[in-house]
Amino acid sequence: MKRVICFVLLMMICMGFDQNLNSIKADFIQYTQDAQRGRISYSGSLSALAPYYAKWEYKLPVQKIIYLQEKNLISYEPMLSQALYTQTDRLINFLHIIRSAKMFENNPNLYITRIDGREYLLHIKDSLPHKLEYEDELGNHIIIELQNVVLNPKLSQKEFEFTPPKGVDAIRQ
Repeated sequence: MKRVICFVLLMMICMGFDQNLNSIKADFIQYTQDAQRGRISYSGSLSALAPYYAKWEYKLPVQKIIYLQEKNLISYEPMLSQALYTQTDRLINFLHIIRSAKMFENNPNLYITRIDGREYLLHIKDSLPHKLEYEDELGNHIIIELQNVVLNPKLSQKEFEFTPPKGVDAIRQ
């Protein structure tokens, strides 16, 4: 679950290049490179609304939807008919993370920030977030490519609410 929270934090970093950014929608492809398994890819879509809401919808290789609502994280796996509810120990505040991302060496296409001792690089293309790179806690190189990015779309908090379908097992951690 810590990886999921970190992943949601990463999208928030993408907002760092534009201090006036309140929401974002995009498609993503995430690549994880490790020495044993090689390169693994995931794809889907995401949306985020400042300051405390995010939704990641993985479509491939397996459907999974992750909701972040203030301190609550919900991971819903339709194939398993299961929803895992986790409470974080702090609010994940977009604005704090936004203010921490800084332009790298006067390069308007690269932003950098450090969160919990880990360095994240955000690449900008055509004035939009394009790619995010970092090393995870296991030493894997992670690349998240963003496509069809829309900045400041109209989003409602309702889009980040999860109502489990009938028959879904709720697991609370």
